[in-house]
Amino acid sequence: MKLSTKARNLRPSPTLTISTRAKQLRADGHKVLDLSLGEPDFPTPTPIRAAAKDAIDKGYTKYTPSAGILPLRQRISSFLRERRGLTYGTDQIVVSTGAKQCLFNAILALVDPGDEVIIPSPYWVSYPSQVEIAGGDSVFVETKLEDNFQIDPDAIEHAITPYTKLIILNSPNNPTGAIYTKERVEAIAKLAAKKGIWLLSDEIYDELVYEGAKAHSPFQLCPEAQEKGILINGFSKAYAMTGWRLGYIAAPKPLIKAIRAIQGASTSGTNSIAQHAGVAALDMDRALLEEMRQTFEGRMLFLREKAKELPHVKSSSPQGAFYLMLDFSHYLGMQTPSGQTITSTVDLATYLLEQKYVAFVPGEAFGAPGKLRISYATDKDTLAACIDRTTEALKELR
Repeated sequence: MKLSTKARNLRPSPTLTISTRAKQLRADGHKVLDLSLGEPDFPTPTPIRAAAKDAIDKGYTKYTPSAGILPLRQRISSFLRERRGLTYGTDQIVVSTGAKQCLFNAILALVDPGDEVIIPSPYWVSYPSQVEIAGGDSVFVETKLEDNFQIDPDAIEHAITPYTKLIILNSPNNPTGAIYTKERVEAIAKLAAKKGIWLLSDEIYDELVYEGAKAHSPFQLCPEAQEKGILINGFSKAYAMTGWRLGYIAAPKPLIKAIRAIQGASTSGTNSIAQHAGVAALDMDRALLEEMRQTFEGRMLFLREKAKELPHVKSSSPQGAFYLMLDFSHYLGMQTPSGQTITSTVDLATYLLEQKYVAFVPGEAFGAPGKLRISYATDKDTLAACIDRTTEALKELR
């Protein structure tokens, strides 16, 4: 069977590949500790679930407008105004099947073959794939662990060419947990506005910040960047609604019109019941979100200290999301007890999974060779056991 060139060129998500293998091993009877997926382990809060049940009982089970139901777009508009100080009309908002579809819609609406998209690395795995499907070229700007993965505005400016169409920012960041400083975000927003380049801000983790840190939206700091600005957020992470598949995009009207057309030609729109639940999510007592945030913060502090037990492993200091990026480059070139040479963190992740039943995601998935990403969206006992098993495995390498 001959598939399309685009289909043949797409690589499977390393995150899902690791998670799938972990599930297979667990099904075979092994006690696998899976820290590969970025998914909260909390149940969806009760008010959200109750609203979904109520929506079913009231018969809200039909098609919705492609852009999303008006009550949800109205609530998103007021939420952005009240919580972020940003003004978007309901005709500037589209609700989609998760923030991932929002990103895909925006990239398809903007990027032509030959266009360049600047992406800081390490990056979320789907950014380059989506740019590739659109026919664009990804231009990566490296951030470093020793700088706590902070983005350098000068490096962004140096990467700009006449073909640059879009800059993507993701803060708090997946996979590093870094939060870009106010000064750096503002500088990049002003740069994009000055150059007339589109700026996409992926803010899906903006509620999950720790130790007094604050996530900064570029459009708060530089209102003129909003003229070519794309804000993307959703409900999966902070609201523990990953399976509900609900996200939203706020952008200028001409772009929103194009995104509506793209969405209308693909999914038509997202789940009606999930949309009514989304209204409840934005209306509910935020103390419920704060409880989850505090739990994540406690896990982050615990894991950051526990990870110091890993021999010859360097760690960053995350301030948001629920990820820790660790540098295992010391072990590249070593051999496992069975004689296999560890040539990459793909090899290392496979070794840890197959021999110690610990699932991490290799850094190559994020453009960060030599590193592994750990998700701390699980309890402290599991985190401690993962570090203990990994320490044991590393000591067996020669």
